[in-house]
Amino acid sequence: MELQIITFISVVRGLGLFDRVGFHFDLGIMLLQCYWRLVFVMAGELNTLRDG
Repeated sequence: MELQIITFISVVRGLGLFDRVGFHFDLGIMLLQCYWRLVFVMAGELNTLRDG
């Protein structure tokens, strides 16, 4: 999963789209990754609690 995101960023950067969006886009992707990781961890813990 991480590799796909890094590849996506590399492709977008290669296309020169980062010239416009730049750092904020990088930061956005990073925050999104952290958010999703947190969601998955929370969901995993909820499942564990439910299974008991």
